[in-house]
Amino acid sequence: MEHFDLQKVLFSIFFVTLLTWCVNYLWWNRRSIICTWRIPGPPTFPIIGNSYKFFRRDVELFDILIEYFQYPGIGKFLFGNKLWCLIFEPRYIQKVLNSSITIDKPKDYDRVTELIGEGLLSSSYEISQPIRKAVAPMFSEKALMTYVPIFNQSSALFANILKQLAGQKSIHWETITAKYFVDTSCKTLLGFNVPINLNESNKYDLAYCIRRVIDLLTYRYVSIWLNVRFLWNLSKTKKEIDKCLEIFENHVQQILKKRIEKNGQDKFENDLFRYIDTNPGFSKAEVSDIDVIKPLLALSVEVSSITLCTVLITLALYPDIQQQVHQEVVDVVGQQQIKISDLPRLELTDRVIKETMRLFPPFTIYARETTAELHLDQYIIPADSTMVIFPELVHRNPKYWKDPLQFDPNRFLPEAVAQRNPYAYIPFSHGARNCLGWEHSLVNLKIVTATVIRDLKVFTDYKSIEEIKRNFKLILKLPEGCKLWFEIRK
Repeated sequence: MEHFDLQKVLFSIFFVTLLTWCVNYLWWNRRSIICTWRIPGPPTFPIIGNSYKFFRRDVELFDILIEYFQYPGIGKFLFGNKLWCLIFEPRYIQKVLNSSITIDKPKDYDRVTELIGEGLLSSSYEISQPIRKAVAPMFSEKALMTYVPIFNQSSALFANILKQLAGQKSIHWETITAKYFVDTSCKTLLGFNVPINLNESNKYDLAYCIRRVIDLLTYRYVSIWLNVRFLWNLSKTKKEIDKCLEIFENHVQQILKKRIEKNGQDKFENDLFRYIDTNPGFSKAEVSDIDVIKPLLALSVEVSSITLCTVLITLALYPDIQQQVHQEVVDVVGQQQIKISDLPRLELTDRVIKETMRLFPPFTIYARETTAELHLDQYIIPADSTMVIFPELVHRNPKYWKDPLQFDPNRFLPEAVAQRNPYAYIPFSHGARNCLGWEHSLVNLKIVTATVIRDLKVFTDYKSIEEIKRNFKLILKLPEGCKLWFEIRK
């Protein structure tokens, strides 16, 4: 009897303690709870919130976004008691990307920085801003002019590789394109010629390691069990990512070593090391050269690679537009190398690339953390919430784009662009923390696309835009591959 009474007493104490904690939590967080409740969104469950929606294959995660089209430009998503606000109204996006309240990236980014360093991807604006200032000159118009001959040389080599592979379908084109962008990125961003064989099939080369690191980082994000440090340290995923990072860092270390051996006799005037070395606001005590290089090189390669793949797919899906691009290149450039003055005249080529990035934005997600309450019309976003922007939610939204799944380069004619909110198109983000290298990427893409289409016809087994599946990664992936093949033009 006494034992039974003791159990009752202990249970009563536990129950009262739990009830007191719940009441205190609800009372002290009542404003945040009420504000969160007023934000539209799908039904939530106690404790887990909406996290159950992530218990599916990553190829299906884009289906979650379709549900949010029914909401008025904003929708909530709860991971336990952590609020994520998905925003896809251009006015809201503009405010979030330009507000001092949302200048920092979420603490979740720390999972990235612990692996590839406190570089431009750092969650802290205080750390990333000096780096941006240090490397910004290398993306200036003057610097881009010096890169054009490099892009021409490498794109001609790339086109020759494609000619050797003409007619072959069973090729992993994402790897081939990644090797091209490793080549151009190392030459332009690092100021050093790293010899790369685009036809090489070594599994653990630099291109493979960069792509694999991005994939595994995403896998960790969406795998709840891998966010437990103990399980992460024991996982095969960590062992593989460590191996890829070691190879990645060894490549960068070799470049640094060779640069020192050159003893200042650099061939390139515009390179990342030079700008870091000469910028007084950059502290190497906080961030090393390698920590700056790794994310910059990884993003440059991955973003440009998937964009080129999707550009070639869309041109293959629309042979009439492909022929028009070919004719434009022949009329403007002929068989010569592309000059700086030719780039503005390749208008259709430019519009094709931009329309492709509307349908297939290379960055699948941008995120910001609120440091104070943020007001978006009648909605109040509590502090310490995560603001999430999925470009595809905006780019494929019929509210902002007529027939959004129709491929139409004329959407980017000057008169059409002038009538549209600029934040309805965000392939490289906007604001103080946008992608620094977007112009570098576009110029490179324009030159390589023009060079390839001038010399080759491109075909695909895909039948429509709707048929192309996308994987939910930090950078867009096509789970079924590019399904491309080429023919040499006569």
